[in-house]
Amino acid sequence: LGQPPTHVDVYGGGEDLAEVEVEAAARELRLSFFPPTDHSGATLRRYKVFINPSQSEVLSTTTAEALAMGKFVVVQRHPSNDFFMQFRNTLPYDTPEEFLQQLQAALDSEPEPLSAEE
Repeated sequence: LGQPPTHVDVYGGGEDLAEVEVEAAARELRLSFFPPTDHSGATLRRYKVFINPSQSEVLSTTTAEALAMGKFVVVQRHPSNDFFMQFRNTLPYDTPEEFLQQLQAALDSEPEPLSAEE
């Protein structure tokens, strides 16, 4: 499959975090792991892309916050993400290859401001 087109910073926690860290190390992925952090803090403002690979986040609050902050969101096509498909800055994917394409598209462009309709 290949590497992501950039180094990726991962924020958060959860019951699967240790497994994710082990798998990332085994695949030699360029990932750095950080603890959960306040979305409104200066740390996260510098990013223009938010990736949410979750299929179990019922409310998807973090995805909504990222869109409201004017970021691209890269999310898997999944019923839990259907609401976000209406936004121009949502970049959905089905396959690992499509994920890498969407991430590259986000890195190569700038997110659109939310429109009045959005």
